[in-house]
Amino acid sequence: MSTVDFTEAIMLYQYSNTVKMGRSGPTIVARLWDLLKQNEIGYRKPKRSTVRGSFLANRASFDLRVNPTYIDGLPDGQRLAAVSLLMVHEGVHASLGIQDDIMDELQARKQSILYYKELAGPGVFNEFNDPPTPARRGGGIVKIPPGSFPVLREQSEYLNREQLIDYLFDIKSYRNKFLKPKWIIDHLSLWGGINNRQPETKGRYIKRLAATYDAYYAGAIVDIMLSVRTRADWDTMMSKAGSLNTIQLALESLTGNRARGQQIYELERKWGVALIEQIPMR
Repeated sequence: MSTVDFTEAIMLYQYSNTVKMGRSGPTIVARLWDLLKQNEIGYRKPKRSTVRGSFLANRASFDLRVNPTYIDGLPDGQRLAAVSLLMVHEGVHASLGIQDDIMDELQARKQSILYYKELAGPGVFNEFNDPPTPARRGGGIVKIPPGSFPVLREQSEYLNREQLIDYLFDIKSYRNKFLKPKWIIDHLSLWGGINNRQPETKGRYIKRLAATYDAYYAGAIVDIMLSVRTRADWDTMMSKAGSLNTIQLALESLTGNRARGQQIYELERKWGVALIEQIPMR
């Protein structure tokens, strides 16, 4: 069973520059201390081995759980950082109060990534054992070695490109739960806008919007299609966009709109695809 002290893990984050320079850090730290005081943080093996940590308020046993099998499988020098990183992620879920929303997960990932960058860069001074004593390990700079935590390194690259939302919607469970037509419309201009969405994300947006057969959403389908610049991106987008017939039926609602009709015609010419269902002549 893992022996990383939760007090040490919280303190490591508390005295990081990520907390000092951010707005949400102090709130997360306060919530983590509150949970620890109430004995609501603990090690517990999850039903699914891929789950590294979780938070659920008012459940039996610990509200915030850390998977000990995951921690014990890491090199000793990475375990403190791993527990601290997990507690930050779950601490966002516990403290920000954005329940059951992809934005909650987005904020949890973003805060973890910012903290990861500090740990992978200059590192964080461990105040837990300062000065060091024989009874406690710690002290000095906690810094994770190159090549460790590859998942966070990949997410960091997505965040740098403002494409962390693309990373999240590449996960099927998040798409099924959170990717809704209204959400797409409300957030289409964020994170670099349509032009910055990956082709796969554009296709997934189109699939959700087309299924409504609603002119309000059909216009956004056209806008998404107009943002594509290369054949490779078009093909990738369409491979995720669902049935072409569903798209055609959705776009039929725009046939009375002259401007949209012209845009659809130009898309058909450019990509060699029938976006409005053709009625066969007899």
